[in-house]
Amino acid sequence: MTDLEHSLESALKEQMRRKGLTNAELARRLGVKPPHVSRVLSRQSGRIPESLADVLTELGLKLTVAPLAPGEASPRLTAAGVPYTGDAETDAVLNDFPDILERVARLERGESRLIPIEEIAAKYGLKL
Repeated sequence: MTDLEHSLESALKEQMRRKGLTNAELARRLGVKPPHVSRVLSRQSGRIPESLADVLTELGLKLTVAPLAPGEASPRLTAAGVPYTGDAETDAVLNDFPDILERVARLERGESRLIPIEEIAAKYGLKL
């Protein structure tokens, strides 16, 4: 492990500790599964290339990790183009159905309608 990777890993874990975040909670907030967060934090995924560390060293530079100032962060967006809500079910719908907000807007404008389940059942010969 390079010094850069060690510093980054330490900074990430310390910030998680300060914020009282577990891997599972961080994963939920990021909209990923906990094993992904574990892989990133253990450097099994998302490794910093040694060549980057070499270039930084050669140029006399160091990578610094610092907390964001209030309002500095740009929000991560769901596939629907809106920020994550923090609710896993809502975020999953926004990612799985990127056009869901437009569909709801069309319903609200009266440009489309929901098909009653009874109508679908009758059409396909299903019993409810």
